[in-house]
Amino acid sequence: MRTKDEAFERIKRYMTLIKNKFDRQPKYLRLDNGKELINEKLKSWTAELGIELELMAPYSPAQNGIAERFN
Repeated sequence: MRTKDEAFERIKRYMTLIKNKFDRQPKYLRLDNGKELINEKLKSWTAELGIELELMAPYSPAQNGIAERFN
């Protein structure tokens, strides 16, 4: 991304790719609490599609998955 305001469009494009590739709608979207990611457009778009937003607690690498736990 060139700027952080492109984040919503990138997330939207990626979720569409997942839906088309696997023929399933994602149920959850897990994100850190980055302000460029969490905004009203994203919240309303995920609510419209029935996707639940899972936000991680700040400074908790254990919630980020296996890769971060190894760090």
